[in-house]
Amino acid sequence: MRSEGRGYRPKEPSPQRHTTMTSQGTAHGRFQRAIASRNLLNAETAAREMGGLSLADALALCEPLAATDPKRFERAALRWLQRFIDERLPPLAEVALAASAFSRVAAWPESCRR
Repeated sequence: MRSEGRGYRPKEPSPQRHTTMTSQGTAHGRFQRAIASRNLLNAETAAREMGGLSLADALALCEPLAATDPKRFERAALRWLQRFIDERLPPLAEVALAASAFSRVAAWPESCRR
């Protein structure tokens, strides 16, 4: 420990230790945060910035759509199913299961969707 005698000056805090990040991160990071908080507008904005969604991200976007806009959810679910078939070539049983899951989500009462 230093003495407070002659020549002593308390060390000032480094400005580097107290800087905060101002960046909102990548479009994908913003997309994930918007999905987690169920903010459809922010999710769609980030998705546009990304230029395209992975199959998993497109599926994640369907959930807030189901809660807010059933007609758009239906179209998004059908597009997702088409991509699922085209990209994965799944067995018919998996396609039926995915379609069934989408139809169950669409049938949920409003109170269960939020």
